[in-house]
Amino acid sequence: MISVVSVVHISPQLPHKVSSEFMFAIKGYNKDGDMKNAMDWLQEQYECCGFDSFKDYEIENDDFKCDGNKSHICGVPESCCIHKPGVSVPDTCGHNVIGKPNMFDLINDEGCTDSLLRWLMEHLDLVGAIALGFAIPQIFGMLLAYYFLRKVKEYRVWFRVDSFRT
Repeated sequence: MISVVSVVHISPQLPHKVSSEFMFAIKGYNKDGDMKNAMDWLQEQYECCGFDSFKDYEIENDDFKCDGNKSHICGVPESCCIHKPGVSVPDTCGHNVIGKPNMFDLINDEGCTDSLLRWLMEHLDLVGAIALGFAIPQIFGMLLAYYFLRKVKEYRVWFRVDSFRT
């Protein structure tokens, strides 16, 4: 059984571990269309940018670095932009936005790891129900295996008794 102390000890490491393990998605953002689509969906769905923060793109992806010569220089993907109802976001929304005074009015600055962890905390009942849904068949399988082993042991004893009589 996990104690409360060990949960508190592990909890601060979780966001950093998740962010570092998924940083490959930011590195390959412009190179892989599926990766781009997945990151765009994640960032639009949870209104976030990068994993730790919007700075992940500048640090990890050469296309977004401020000292580069690409079209996305000092920027973030369009999916990081704040979407307001009824207002269309231009394709160049995230271009050259880092360092501007109105930057936080244009893009989401929170990382997706924090957004996902907050969603999990807000939906613990759903997470618990899913975990229980996976646990019940496993428990049932263990009980069936135990019953099967007992029956095998019982039949083994009968076989030995019958074989000695003949």
